[in-house]
Amino acid sequence: MPYEWFEMLKYQFGQHNWTILKEEFSDVIQIYVHVPEHESELFVNWVDNYTRKQVNYEDLGVVWG
Repeated sequence: MPYEWFEMLKYQFGQHNWTILKEEFSDVIQIYVHVPEHESELFVNWVDNYTRKQVNYEDLGVVWG
């Protein structure tokens, strides 16, 4: 994600109880977010709406453990 979105999304993810597991900083920021499976569609729609599709994301699938 572009740097200008990082703090806003980090705050909002906390408000939704979506946990940031890892942050990687370079020319853009990559974050790994734990979203409960039953909220995955809500998460995708929320990110698209909140950022007006300015933040790209990749679904890494279901992780157990």
